Amino acid sequence: MKNKKYKNKIYSLCGDLSTNGEPDLAYKIRMLIDNPKAMNDSTEYCYNEIKDKTEKMFETELIELINKHSKENASNTPDFILAMYMKGCLKIFNTAIQQRETWYGRDSRSNETKAV
Repeated sequence: MKNKKYKNKIYSLCGDLSTNGEPDLAYKIRMLIDNPKAMNDSTEYCYNEIKDKTEKMFETELIELINKHSKENASNTPDFILAMYMKGCLKIFNTAIQQRETWYGRDSRSNETKAV
């Protein structure tokens, strides 16, 4: 079944939610996906919603970390702009790694894609 491929990744993202102050939401989502009647077309939507939420939490924590250590002071750049730049660097780095794997004839899918 197509939607079952999302189950493990949803569990992983629920772990992120639990450790980032959203244990009730993580519990409700786990209960939903453990119900076979709930495994329908909304599972992919649920996965994407959780992924978006955890991505936003990462961005918020990165901004807070930059601000906490005053790393924005040296460049006189707002912390949220530095966080956006750093997220962009990470995305480009991941793309470079995938291209390297393709070059060597290995599986170029990201670990996230492999888990889904």
